[in-house]
Amino acid sequence: MEVEVKTENHDAQQFDGSPFATCMNCHITYPVEVSICSSCGLSTSALRKCGQCSRLVAAKHPSCPYCAHRFGSLPAPSTETLPVLVPQHREQQSLKRLIVCSVVFGSVATAAYIFRDEGKRLPPASIGSTYAVQGMNVYQGTDMTGPPSGVVPRQGQLEITGFKLAGNGKDWIQVRSRGVSGYVHPSEVAPPKVSNREQGYLLLKGFLGTIDNPSLMSLAVDSVDSYRHYSGADARADELDWTLAEHLRTLKSGEDLARVERLEYSKLAAKPGEYQQRAEARMAELSARTRSVSQNTTHLVRR
Repeated sequence: MEVEVKTENHDAQQFDGSPFATCMNCHITYPVEVSICSSCGLSTSALRKCGQCSRLVAAKHPSCPYCAHRFGSLPAPSTETLPVLVPQHREQQSLKRLIVCSVVFGSVATAAYIFRDEGKRLPPASIGSTYAVQGMNVYQGTDMTGPPSGVVPRQGQLEITGFKLAGNGKDWIQVRSRGVSGYVHPSEVAPPKVSNREQGYLLLKGFLGTIDNPSLMSLAVDSVDSYRHYSGADARADELDWTLAEHLRTLKSGEDLARVERLEYSKLAAKPGEYQQRAEARMAELSARTRSVSQNTTHLVRR
């Protein structure tokens, strides 16, 4: 590839302090018209050499700034052009840069693919924890049929990594514990303590309605209180209290459950909010029911 630069024709007479070009990198001297070094491809610098003190100064000075010697006049430039070859070195540098960029881009793309693939193999995040109420089997499929993939002993600790709690008889909870992972039925585990605000809320909301073991109700209260503490001022904790109280109301199994039910309603009745009035109405129903049971008991005793 060629470029053209302006040159100047000098007479045979040598002028004092005539400008010339030099490459500061290669220390090669050229006519002043040459602006690019043919060796390294860098721009040249225009200089003068003082005929009196022999020092090099920039060509823009009309006199030497060191000894004040005035340089001779410069000849008028001609319009003749001289082809100058751009060194292959510059083209080689461009090619090298292109190769380096291609290698870097390829490395980044490969790393991104590897990390994406590794991300697919990462285990699911924990939503909460629970334990086995009794010794239980863990299954590979959500239908929980076929040979079990593992066994968890009574009170064996479990991490919850997924769930489906639709109340249609096909509910499941995905768990893992010490190399065992798979699916179990919600009735086989205790009410969970959640460690994820959003997923934990959905897990508890679905789980509370599946509890049919009266001995687990106090643990369910603890789970809701734990969510309230974990989530701070999240109003959905009141919804979970209401869900639990309403589920207790449907069970109607003994004075112990009635006491827990009354406790849940009283917490909501004492707190201004969406569930306050409804909880007060439920408390009135409980009081009336208690009076009715007491009157019937007294009547039977008298008879």
